[in-house]
Amino acid sequence: MPSPHVDETEVSTQTDSFLPNDKHKKPFVLKKTGVDVSTEIAEADNLFDFDEEVAPLLTVLVNKTLKQALCEVEWEEELKYIALYLVRSEELHTNKALDAEAVRELVAQARKAYAIKGAEKIEQRRRQEEFNLVDEKVAAASLSRVLLNQVMEDATAALTDQGVFYDPLRRQVENNFMPWVYSTANTVASKKQTARRLVEGMLSFPIEWSLVPSAST
Repeated sequence: MPSPHVDETEVSTQTDSFLPNDKHKKPFVLKKTGVDVSTEIAEADNLFDFDEEVAPLLTVLVNKTLKQALCEVEWEEELKYIALYLVRSEELHTNKALDAEAVRELVAQARKAYAIKGAEKIEQRRRQEEFNLVDEKVAAASLSRVLLNQVMEDATAALTDQGVFYDPLRRQVENNFMPWVYSTANTVASKKQTARRLVEGMLSFPIEWSLVPSAST
């Protein structure tokens, strides 16, 4: 299906250039107020007598001049003292800088000594810990040796009682020699007992025979 046709129109416009504005370029003049008046003083009016009126003005000018001169002298003295103060301040600053450098060196030496002392303390603490560890190991070894000997003795005794550990000579004596001794002793005792019985029988037979009444009697 074809797309619908859309009407298009191009339009352009341009604004007008700025109009010149010269009203702000004019100097500002205050608006006049009141009424202008004028007057005139004639010489006959004797408004100002120079010889009479100049003395106060001259006194003021002289005083002002003297005061200005005195101020300038005071300023020069102040400048001199300021320059001297600056020199002394510079010297003091230099001395303070030297003192500060000396203080920094002392602080650096103190820190270095403190660090060395701290390292020595750490090393001493480490050695003490090693010594303590060695002492503990020695004590543990001694205790373990004693306990091991005791355990070995107890275990050996228990195993010996159970027959696991035995003395070969003792075992040979107990298993071979002693049975042979007992057997031999029993044999010898049996033979002796048999011989004794035979002897007793032989001795008792005549007696019994003598006690039997004869047939003739």
